Amino acid sequence: MDAIAWFMCIFVLIWTFGCIGLVLQALNAPSEDNTLRLMAPLFILADIGAACFLASRLWGSTRITLLQHQIVIERQLFSSKMSRSCERSKVRAIRQKKDGGDTQDDGYGNVSTNHDDSFPTWGLFFEVEGDKDFVVLSRQSIEQGDWLGPLLAEWYEKPYTPSPIQPRSALDP
Repeated sequence: MDAIAWFMCIFVLIWTFGCIGLVLQALNAPSEDNTLRLMAPLFILADIGAACFLASRLWGSTRITLLQHQIVIERQLFSSKMSRSCERSKVRAIRQKKDGGDTQDDGYGNVSTNHDDSFPTWGLFFEVEGDKDFVVLSRQSIEQGDWLGPLLAEWYEKPYTPSPIQPRSALDP
């Protein structure tokens, strides 16, 4: 399990116990005090959302299918499936960029710092003609993009640009 999954496991566990305590307090609150009764469903929905994110991180899968004229990306969690595609002819370039951590880049050489995300992650994006970037991978380790990016660039016969921001070594200050 990666660091994000461990963090989410601990977060969801603590949040769930907090929601149980909140519901018990809301049930025992005086009838004039509706604040807890109004807030409890919001906290429970947030707990369900975090649990779904965790489930997709632990048990979800992504299938990338390269067809002659398009790429199809399917994300599946149990029986739920979502699919997206991008026409091969519309792709101009393939870029890897850092999309999480203390520094991020936009894929065009512009680097920004001081983000609140402490998990360094990278994404792989298609620069699409006349449209916004098409996300192939997001929030992954740099090695996944380093492996898949050149393969897609070769298949698409398009230029590949790796992220200018590389992971820091554990020994770096």
